[in-house]
Amino acid sequence: FLEKEDSKSIFKALAYMKSRQLELRQANCTILRKNNKPDYKQPSAYQPISLLNYLGKVSKRILARRLAYLAETIPNLLHPSQISSRLKKSAIDVGAMLADYVHINRL
Repeated sequence: FLEKEDSKSIFKALAYMKSRQLELRQANCTILRKNNKPDYKQPSAYQPISLLNYLGKVSKRILARRLAYLAETIPNLLHPSQISSRLKKSAIDVGAMLADYVHINRL
């Protein structure tokens, strides 16, 4: 199914993400003062902002796109009725498949 280079790059990315899992999930928390608060001694006068590591987000998104591309390009890997979470597939495709099924089987 997978070409040698494709599988190597996928497994390298998975290994990298697994080895850096804790590092990629760390966040920096910054506390900001809210404007126009009468008493800054109260905790409600402050707003914590969590900044997640963008490298983890980006690498997950890249890997997901690569896997989705491979799933679409490898013949017979996904069943034709598998519509959910696939690129260029929608409820209209499901309706067309149902209409074809009904027409062919004369239900």
